[in-house]
Amino acid sequence: MVGYGGCAVRRAALSPAPSGTGAHAARPDGRRAAGRAAARRAAALIPIRTIRQCVGMIQNTSDCIEVRVTAGSRDEADRICSAVVERRLAAGAQIVAPIESTYWWAGEVQHSQEWLLLMTTTTGRFEDLARCVRELHSYEVPQIIASALVAGTADYLEWIRRETAPGSGG
Repeated sequence: MVGYGGCAVRRAALSPAPSGTGAHAARPDGRRAAGRAAARRAAALIPIRTIRQCVGMIQNTSDCIEVRVTAGSRDEADRICSAVVERRLAAGAQIVAPIESTYWWAGEVQHSQEWLLLMTTTTGRFEDLARCVRELHSYEVPQIIASALVAGTADYLEWIRRETAPGSGG
């Protein structure tokens, strides 16, 4: 099941299965994997809301991103999150902590405890956000990576855009 803004639908209802992989796909022994009843259940919608109502709540996006940064201490994580939100470089920021990281540094495998920061912003604000993080970060090469938000609720994505717009005051 997948939930979208109060809507729940079966995964099979969101995208059709490739040919030969559905509920009636033949197994290696030549028998069918499931009967008609199983196929109907796999494709059925859960009637919390109709799919048509749900689709109106979901918006594709190409300008909203989630930025991930790791910090070496809770204080550093707090400083970075506060700065990027106060400067409106991110609409919001969360600290996930602590995490255990394993990575190569100075020719050796390192193990350390870090704090993961998740920040929502737009592609247009990424460079300024990265510059702010570098100013406040203790690492020589901090992790500053972004992932596209493929979809989200229209009101949430609009909130990100509004709160990070240059010159926005709230």
